Amino acid sequence: MNKYVSTEGNDVDDILLDWSFDPETVQTRLIRASNGRYVLQMRADLGILQMEVRNRPDGTTPRGFKTYLAYLKHSICKQGDRFLFRRKQWGEAIRELRQFSQRRICWLALGRYSGVVRDADHSLEMIRFLQVHAFAPHFLAEVRELACGFRTGDFVELDQSLILFQKAQAVVMLALRDHGPVHAAEAVNAGIRQLRERLNDNNDPWQDARGRQSSVEGRIEQLLDLKLSLQKRYGLAPSLEERMQQAVLQENYELAAKLRDRIRTDKNVELNFGPVTADTSH
Repeated sequence: MNKYVSTEGNDVDDILLDWSFDPETVQTRLIRASNGRYVLQMRADLGILQMEVRNRPDGTTPRGFKTYLAYLKHSICKQGDRFLFRRKQWGEAIRELRQFSQRRICWLALGRYSGVVRDADHSLEMIRFLQVHAFAPHFLAEVRELACGFRTGDFVELDQSLILFQKAQAVVMLALRDHGPVHAAEAVNAGIRQLRERLNDNNDPWQDARGRQSSVEGRIEQLLDLKLSLQKRYGLAPSLEERMQQAVLQENYELAAKLRDRIRTDKNVELNFGPVTADTSH
C-alpha cells in the first residue's frame, strides 16, 4: 500500500457533518479529550484545528523546551554572538507566532480572557525578540532580508497593535468580572496608553509610521467605544484623566494641575496592565 494512503476509518466525516462551517463567526469549543485533558478546537473551512491549552498549541516541545521562544532565548544565552539566526529559525518563530495567534482568537471567542492575556504576552515577547536578534549585525544577511520582506498587512501575527488591542479587551473583561466597572474603565485607559506608545515605536521593521498610526488609531477608537458603553451601562463618572483633559480645554489650569497631582499619587487609579488572575476551571 502507498505510504501516503491512510487505512480505512481514519476520516473525520462524522465530526465535520456535526459541526458545519460558518465563515461569518469564529467557531471554537473547549472539549475533554479521550485521556481526560482539555483541548481547544476551531472549525476551519477545510476541517478542524485542535490545540493544546498550555504551552505550544501543537503540543510539541522544540529541542526539549516548552516553546520555540524558550529554546531561542536559551540558545542566545548559551552561544551569544556565535548563534546564527538562520532562515529556518525565522520560519519556526513565525510558525509559533501563528499558532499562538490562532489560540488567542479562540480564547477571546470563548470568553477565556486569562488565556488571551497569556498568549498575547508570549507573542509580544517573541516579536520583541525578533526585533532585536533577527536584525543584529552579526546574524546572516539572508535572515535580515527575509525579515524585512514581512509586512503586518500580510502577516497579522506581527501586528503588535492587534495583539495589544485583544489583550486590552481581555484585561477589561477580567477587571469587570473581578473588580467592577470602575476598574474596567481604568483598564481601558491603560490599554489606550499601551496603544499610544506604539505610535512612537520606531523599532518596528514591519510597519511604517503611516500604517502604524492607522492601525493604532482605529483600535483606540474601539476601546473608547468600549469605555463609553461601560459608562452608560453602569453610570460611571468621568475618570480623573478625562476631568483633567476637560479642565485643560476650559483653560482651568489650576484644577488641571490638582487633578494631575492626584493622578500621580492615587495608586488606586492605575490598574496594572500585566499579570492577571488566571482561570482555574480548566
